[in-house]
Parts: sequence; C-alpha cells; structure tokens
Amino acid sequence: MNVTRDDVVTLVYREAELFDDAAFEAWLELFADDAIYWLPMRADQVDHRVEQSITCEDRLLLSIRVERYRGPRTWSHRPQARCQHVLQAPRIDVFAPADNHFQTRTAFFYVETRGDTSVTLAGRVTHRLRVAGEHLRIVEKRVDLVNAGAALPPIYLLP
Repeated sequence: MNVTRDDVVTLVYREAELFDDAAFEAWLELFADDAIYWLPMRADQVDHRVEQSITCEDRLLLSIRVERYRGPRTWSHRPQARCQHVLQAPRIDVFAPADNHFQTRTAFFYVETRGDTSVTLAGRVTHRLRVAGEHLRIVEKRVDLVNAGAALPPIYLLP
C-alpha cells in the first residue's frame, strides 16, 4: 500500500466518525493487533507501563469493552451514552513510508451525553499508524486531556 498524506488524515477523521456513529466493531478494526489506547494522567508521561494512567487498553481490552457495551444484559450502560468528536485538522508530525511510521496530532473537543447528563472534554490526540497487510492501522492512540490531572466525571465511552 502506498500511503499518502490524505490517507493518514482520512484515517484520523474516520476513526472519530465511526466511534461517534456507534459503529464500534468497524472502529475496532482500525486498530492493529498490538495497538494501545492510552489516556495518560499527565502530559509529560512517556511510558504507560510504569506510571498510572486514566486508562490504558490493548486491543483485547478494547474488544471486551465493545462486547460489553453491546451486551443486552449490561444494565449499567442503560441508557446508552452517545458522543461527538469535533476535530481540528490533523497535523502530520511523522510521514515515513520507508519506515512504515506515521504520526499525527489533532486537537479536539469531545461531548458525551447519557440521559440528562453531559460531559465536555478537550485535549489533543496523537495517532501512531503503520501499514498492516493492505490497510493503515492505529498502533497507538494517545489522548492527552487538558484537565487530565483533575477529578473527572464518569466517562462511559472513549474520548
């Protein structure tokens, strides 16, 4: 696969769109088998394995999350939450097709509603991508919330 800059940007927008549309199975397919979804507690964190995070999930845990969210007996997810990502244009920080390494940085607003409550979060997301087979895949999604160190309200989905 010959990756273009448009392919990289399109994947970032597509990932948010699929999640907002609750197309969680298709969303999960965008992630590499060894992918990590990481929400650090601080912007200066460098390794999710040695410091506490808001959440850090591999692809298996993400798939369990999707399965549980879809489960008919998961009463704790009733009413279901809905969300909307508003993304700034992604900036491509690394575009290295020869090394199969691509990285973007995107500022965002995220709104999640459940019943009569809503949560608004802001921050930046870093996507590290690579080609696997014939598809561009997410290797790491790091979400740095502006207020990550603060006490956060319940977040039912993923910003």
